[in-house]
Amino acid sequence: MDKLSGKLAELTSNEWRELGFFYTINETQSEWVLTGSKLGLKNFSDLLHQFSLKEESHGDHFHIEPHWYLTLTSSDEPMIDKRGVWGRPSDFSALAKLISDKLEISSPNDSIVIKNEYAPKAEYSLVIHVKKQDFDPATLDPQL
Repeated sequence: MDKLSGKLAELTSNEWRELGFFYTINETQSEWVLTGSKLGLKNFSDLLHQFSLKEESHGDHFHIEPHWYLTLTSSDEPMIDKRGVWGRPSDFSALAKLISDKLEISSPNDSIVIKNEYAPKAEYSLVIHVKKQDFDPATLDPQL
């Protein structure tokens, strides 16, 4: 994988920091891995909640920056797969609350795994690693 340099690397680093967490896909383990501080990971819960409030029609989607490969997509049933997280507005709202509640009682170095409690037919899991408050998500991007 090529390294980003100069302004592009700086822009990407800043996007990770603004997002508040780093995400990657582990296709071997069939999981999306999100890593950040509790506050940073709360941003993911907020993105889910915001997506749940939009008047979406089937197939509408939102790509999460900076690399745009984790996608939230509206569909008729909840699912987690290699493209991202799928569901109805009520599903995204429930997932946002589930993550927020689990983050509330988590501590640094805890891991939260969500799969069947969100989507009984899920192909992938969401694995959420909680780090200390000063964690910089840009440090995990192998392209930087």
